[in-house]
Amino acid sequence: MFPFRLKHLLSLSILLYGVSAKAYFIDYFKAQYAGEIGVIAFGLGKNFTKKYSLEYFHGYVPKSIGGEEIETFSLKNNYRWFQFDFGEYFSNLYTGVNVYHVTGLKYQTSRHESFPQEYYRMGSLRGLFYWGMTLESLKNKYHMGYFEAGLNDIILTNYYNNPDVIDPLEYVSLALGYGYKF
Repeated sequence: MFPFRLKHLLSLSILLYGVSAKAYFIDYFKAQYAGEIGVIAFGLGKNFTKKYSLEYFHGYVPKSIGGEEIETFSLKNNYRWFQFDFGEYFSNLYTGVNVYHVTGLKYQTSRHESFPQEYYRMGSLRGLFYWGMTLESLKNKYHMGYFEAGLNDIILTNYYNNPDVIDPLEYVSLALGYGYKF
């Protein structure tokens, strides 16, 4: 189970404050399972235009799954391209760039003195390029489900340098999520 530390309490407080403040600065809440930013992640989002939204996420991987606790902080930029209506539902197709930070000094290879020459030095700041799709009901516009698939910058860089060796489809991260609109 998740350890209940001060950071988690602070994140929960921010989320609850957003709900109690009638979401003046946020438009929706999201909960995500899997993906690049943790086994579970919670976030808040703001629609700036009909096509663009920005989201903040706090992700977590428990020790029982990752071998040790891993936390991430993420900013996701969503760009909606198409909307399809079918029956009582509609779907948005979108793409985006996720910039996230993995906490902990061991993820910063710039702090290590030995690494192979021409090695792509990994840092704690990562990028993820993703595609996604939402599914929403016309009857109840408060709830939405979504699916995302993405590739991080390490895989894309290694594929660019070694296209005969690396198959990027083997490294696609998948995520499922739920969103609640205020």
